Amino acid sequence: MSQVKQITMLKGVVKVDNGYKQAIRIVNVTQRQNTYCDDQGVFAIAAQSGDLIVFSGANIHDYDYKVLDKFDASNFISIKMTSKATVLNEVVVTNDNVINEVSLGIVSKDQKKYTQAERRLQTTGDFKPLCYLVY
Repeated sequence: MSQVKQITMLKGVVKVDNGYKQAIRIVNVTQRQNTYCDDQGVFAIAAQSGDLIVFSGANIHDYDYKVLDKFDASNFISIKMTSKATVLNEVVVTNDNVINEVSLGIVSKDQKKYTQAERRLQTTGDFKPLCYLVY
């Protein structure tokens, strides 16, 4: 007599060393089902004993999890994943004055440029000596 494996929900949490848990894809390769974990890393996917579950994400090392024969739906698993480090061969820093307030459209090209004294005078406002006369 053959034993029929029962499909139940595998529940757990994904922990990533850099703390970024969004967009981690959980794939049950055997059942051909997939899901994503939420912002806290919690997930649930249909599985049965013997299934292969693959956890993957951008800039994270993939993790393979084999569901054991003594799989119990009441168990809550915890998966620890590590982030990938991107090694740069070269970083080039240039001093191009291409990005400025005019190229970004913040000010127009033909705007008048005020001196420091003119800016201070504009800030203080109009000086009217009649305001300071006492009657």
